[in-house]
Amino acid sequence: MRYAVDVWGVDVISVSFGFQKGVPMLHDAVSYCAKKSIVFVAASCDPNPESENWFAQHPDVIPVFATNDNGDPYARNPAPKKDQNNFAFPGYYRAKPSISNLNPEVIAMSSGTCCAAPLAAGVGAVFLAQLPGAVEQGLSNFGETFDLKQFRKNLRTVSGMKAAFTAVSEERRGYDCVQPWSAFEDKNVLQRIVQQILPTGSS
Repeated sequence: MRYAVDVWGVDVISVSFGFQKGVPMLHDAVSYCAKKSIVFVAASCDPNPESENWFAQHPDVIPVFATNDNGDPYARNPAPKKDQNNFAFPGYYRAKPSISNLNPEVIAMSSGTCCAAPLAAGVGAVFLAQLPGAVEQGLSNFGETFDLKQFRKNLRTVSGMKAAFTAVSEERRGYDCVQPWSAFEDKNVLQRIVQQILPTGSS
């Protein structure tokens, strides 16, 4: 993870596996990523659906739950928690590379939070790349004191990305189903993102 941050210069890290308990060396590595303004997402329950896995329990990580393509929660999700966001992304019956079968004509399918986590990372990457530009186009809507540079900085944090995900989520049976397209289709949603990430940036 440190290599990915320091050498590759990544913006988002996605982990589709976990452990039953924390590993000190990995705990420190995740904290290092947070200090470097890296958005970190992790599958919430692979392979044990009874409880949330570690990485997902780390405070600097966004836990990811799964839905089907209709937004209905995946049956093997851990139970949603009342004291946290329960962000859910499509993770049911997804194509994935197969290590055991290298035939490109054979497509392996899988389901679970391990499949949803990469989609969450992809949405995070799109938000980092596109939201500041969308906001910049509508600066007049956010007041004269709006600080676009600070908005970019805040977005590049776990708390900032959680705020962005929250603004485009719809609650379903305790899970926050993320609908990222609404950020670019609805100016009110974009303004809500700005207000949650940079509360003083809107008059």
